[in-house]
Amino acid sequence: MRTPLIHCRKGEEANKSEVTVLKKVITLFSLMIVLSVLSAGEFSDVQATGSLSVGIRQLSSATYLGPEYTHKGFSYEIAQAFADELDVELDLHLVDHFSRYWMADGRLVFSQDEGTSPDIYNDVDIVADVITVNALREKYVNMVPFIESTEIFLGPKDMKLTSYEDLRGLRIITFEAVSFFQLVKKQLEARDIPYVVNPFTVADDGTLSFPEGRTAIPEGGVEILIIPEGDSYQKYLVYNQILLGHADVTIQDSFSFYLHYSSSMAFRNGLRTFFPLKDEIGYLSFCTSKETPLLTLQLKWFIGRYKKSPEYQEMFRYYMGISSAEYLDLLDITRSAR
Repeated sequence: MRTPLIHCRKGEEANKSEVTVLKKVITLFSLMIVLSVLSAGEFSDVQATGSLSVGIRQLSSATYLGPEYTHKGFSYEIAQAFADELDVELDLHLVDHFSRYWMADGRLVFSQDEGTSPDIYNDVDIVADVITVNALREKYVNMVPFIESTEIFLGPKDMKLTSYEDLRGLRIITFEAVSFFQLVKKQLEARDIPYVVNPFTVADDGTLSFPEGRTAIPEGGVEILIIPEGDSYQKYLVYNQILLGHADVTIQDSFSFYLHYSSSMAFRNGLRTFFPLKDEIGYLSFCTSKETPLLTLQLKWFIGRYKKSPEYQEMFRYYMGISSAEYLDLLDITRSAR
């Protein structure tokens, strides 16, 4: 027996006026959907141009390696598969610095009103890059998760770190423009562990240079070495500085680390993971403008289906050297090791 659309009092028929009102509501709702598609122009614009414009850094196998490679990068391959789903060409817009994703009118959007759209979306439909999901970024863009990840400390294989207390007296190296910098400061402050921040550049001989001078590590504290926002850098710079002994510990998202770890003998021989910054396992995401909710929804649907496909599983194993299920097991082991 079908459940009636309108529930009536026992023994009464549905009031015809109520049915009429309901039909009008449904019609209005359908009209709003159509109007939202027309006004947003999201799919019509993509289909009219015959291309999906994608912002991405030519940085590593986690993002995009370049046109000369057969396997061009993890994020690139997902973006290409999405373009194929939409039956359009993939149009790459190469981004030089991570901070470009968060700039509007020459300033970081984080210092502006919530809802300010970064300038990058004047040129691209989506950003297909490894961007950690957090509440601050979600105020400015739609974040579409594509893989599980967690921020994790890593360093030399002969070092043993099991907690934040073990970081006292050590040098943490990271980038000012990425979320790890702010996260680690908050975690240290929550534990009353003092720290100093020393911006640096890499000299011609490979050593660290400190244009603003170098403040000594406070007693029982930590030194945070940062590559200043906007500075160009080699993709493996922080790993190499640890292998050279210029820093003790760095922070990376687990996805990027395991991807690089599996592709480099030097990293496999010299580096290991320790413990996560936080207890929760988070996500890396692609990003879209707040002004394109329908494209965002289509991208979410696609990624959900694609991750269950044999094509995705094959791609994952190629880049990571393990299956996606094995990777998730590693995240659980890392978290429990804390």
